[in-house]
Amino acid sequence: MPTEDDRAWGRGAWVVLLWATFTASAFWVAGGYVVDDAFVVFRVAERVSAGQAWAFQGDAPADGVTAPLWGALLAVWARFAPAHSTALGARLLGSACVLLAGALVLLRVGRRAADGAFVSDPGGARDSERTRRYAALVLGVQLPLVVWAGAGLETGLATLVVALVSGGLLSDVGAGTTAPEELVSAVRGTGTGRGARLLWLLLASVSWLRPELVPVALVAGWYAPRSGALRSPRVHAVCAVLLGTLGVIVMRIVVFGHPLPLAALAKPSDPLHGLRYVSQALLVSGAVSAVVVTWVLRVRLGTDAALRTTLSSFGPLPLRYAVGVGLLAVTLAGGDWMPAGRLLVPLLPLLAVCVGSALASLPAHRALAAVLTLALPLLTGLAALPGLRAQPRAREVGSREVLRALDGATRVALVDVGHLAYAGGFEVVDLGGITDLEIARLPGGHLSKRIPETLLRQRGVDAIVLHSSLPARVGPAPAGQGGALLGLAGYPVEVQVARMPFVQEEFRVRAQVAYAPDYHYVVLRRSP
Repeated sequence: MPTEDDRAWGRGAWVVLLWATFTASAFWVAGGYVVDDAFVVFRVAERVSAGQAWAFQGDAPADGVTAPLWGALLAVWARFAPAHSTALGARLLGSACVLLAGALVLLRVGRRAADGAFVSDPGGARDSERTRRYAALVLGVQLPLVVWAGAGLETGLATLVVALVSGGLLSDVGAGTTAPEELVSAVRGTGTGRGARLLWLLLASVSWLRPELVPVALVAGWYAPRSGALRSPRVHAVCAVLLGTLGVIVMRIVVFGHPLPLAALAKPSDPLHGLRYVSQALLVSGAVSAVVVTWVLRVRLGTDAALRTTLSSFGPLPLRYAVGVGLLAVTLAGGDWMPAGRLLVPLLPLLAVCVGSALASLPAHRALAAVLTLALPLLTGLAALPGLRAQPRAREVGSREVLRALDGATRVALVDVGHLAYAGGFEVVDLGGITDLEIARLPGGHLSKRIPETLLRQRGVDAIVLHSSLPARVGPAPAGQGGALLGLAGYPVEVQVARMPFVQEEFRVRAQVAYAPDYHYVVLRRSP
């Protein structure tokens, strides 16, 4: 006869199944968005699979992949899968990882203690199920999770690794039970010597995927469920994180000659930008709305309405610690240029549990609070959906026209080195520095490098591709030639390159391609 534990497990499984079905459908609805930087990883992976050096171009090993573990996995895919299917492999693997990560985190809500007692509030399984339902609702409306799962980068895998090491962070969420004990033991990654070693391996892998997640891994390791077979499990877990970080640093020094990813050199940290980045992501996720709504309702209901009490309802302290240090790490790292808060996506399942816990803890009006919390992520997601669906087709058409204008070019200077270089097969001068150590070390940020004119001359550049948010101004064109570039609304580094006497004298506009309403490519070719 089914026990209460079995019935609770079944109800939890149905919630997770519904979330997974909805999210898998969203993968299809959102279209085939692949971010431009992912094609850098694809090109490196395909070169490695063909026996060439780990490099974007050339015969010497060179960095350019922030997540070596992800690059290695895609190299294995490229070695055994059909040709030119790396993007498909990345999309499938990333999407599968996100589905597993979300399901795992939701299943862990309200996990039973080892002695069979409920591990937190006296509300029992009912509170646990309510928390899980709200967490699933919050996670289900996170469009960034869907977009970045299949965008080609390591985000999906990083999300899964964070979920796998977060058992201790979720052990006091809600109450009740989520699964038979053998499944609980399996997803914990602890409890036996073999499980503990698996946990250490996962903790060590974090720095090989996303450096800014290392503080989260340290907190997760510190609060990991203890194994009775080990002494000082916290020390073991923290050492695993630190050794993994040391390992990737040593690897970069030995192989590439420098300890940091090229992206870190090319894009110096700007904490002010990072603060805006994190604030915007929290606002769009509904987390800020949840704080305001739950606090206001507590005031209206006459309960303990102190803001501190409201914040304490956002899950147990270890979970809030982990999310907090993750947000701080991304802030100090300066965020990045990519849309939809990519660097925070691995934290979204944990953040959804925090918000779900706060909604479930309200004594009344929980449905109203959920509607108000979910409104902003739903509205922003629906507004962004048409652009996402149009992006793959726009890239295909735009890239074809740009490559037609680049026909015969051997070395092209540009910022968007990903898809164009991947599809065109030419060598590049990376104006942003994410694949070029010399340019990465130049003064300026990722899109504002101060590149000397002599560098373009010495590299033998015979074509330049610049971007402009408006159609560029082009001078009159002599018969059989293109006109001189007079001005464009591009990134600072592009404006600087366009103004170089070398470019003004020796390059002419071959084509302008409207990639999107506010994104135009300007192709310049060296005049005979």
